[in-house]
Amino acid sequence: MNSLRLDMPKTGIAWAPAACGELVEGIIDHQAFLVSCPIDLYSKAKVCLYAKDMYPHPIDCGRWPKASHAVSAALEAWQGDMWDATLEIESCIPLGKGMASSTADIGAALAATALALGLVPNPVEMTEVAVKVEPTDSTLFPELTVFDHVRGSFHKHIGKPPPLMVMVFDWGGQIASDNWYGEDSKMLPLLQQQGSLAARALHLVQQGVALGDGKVLAAGATLSAFSHQDILHKPGLESLAQCACGEGALGVTVAHSGTVAGLMFPPMEAGQIARIAGTLSNAFPDIQYLGTYHLIGGGIRW
Repeated sequence: MNSLRLDMPKTGIAWAPAACGELVEGIIDHQAFLVSCPIDLYSKAKVCLYAKDMYPHPIDCGRWPKASHAVSAALEAWQGDMWDATLEIESCIPLGKGMASSTADIGAALAATALALGLVPNPVEMTEVAVKVEPTDSTLFPELTVFDHVRGSFHKHIGKPPPLMVMVFDWGGQIASDNWYGEDSKMLPLLQQQGSLAARALHLVQQGVALGDGKVLAAGATLSAFSHQDILHKPGLESLAQCACGEGALGVTVAHSGTVAGLMFPPMEAGQIARIAGTLSNAFPDIQYLGTYHLIGGGIRW
């Protein structure tokens, strides 16, 4: 009977959200930070834990190396080296676009690991593990959060966002941003020079959340997006945003180290979304429409 019980896996399943870049990102007083723009698009992870040496094929690091690394690190940190693990991930979040695909995979895998261990997923503990794997978005917190995405040294909850929708457009290609904040990064001086703009944008986003005012939040995101054009230029972004504003958009958010931007609208019906997306796609044929999502606070689901 003991052998049968040891062969039975402890299983956890969890979902973590994507993002359409960041509402704000930058450096203030030499402190790197971001506020992610979480959307209702998810990565799903399933983790099965087996008593050590009872399962012949432990975790395969080839398919999801970052998430696999995070699971191994979490097991060591949370419950010692007692388990072999298997990991499966299902996700349709585009890769290399600045849509938090890696954070979603890692976060879902960490939450699934916690659940398999009989623990309640804790976003602080999960981000402590995640930032050791790579810079991490603030999407794992259940509210919009100011977060040190490089070292994980602090987090400050802002609150739940007002009801907004995000129409996502992609400029194409992929961008690797792992070393944007490294000491040798060419982007670092430019990011530091924009500290006052980042502070103003952050204030507007915080004010928009506090007031429940989507226009104010979108104004902060737009300020951050346009100021970042000097660092990572998205051709035609201003024209796209201006055209969208004529269709009712409140502003724009961007992936500050990615290829996508999101046009921020008040809640819309499916027919209105289709009409506006068609209008913008026809006007800007070189920029691909990826879909429209709800802006959410973030957080893990299970």
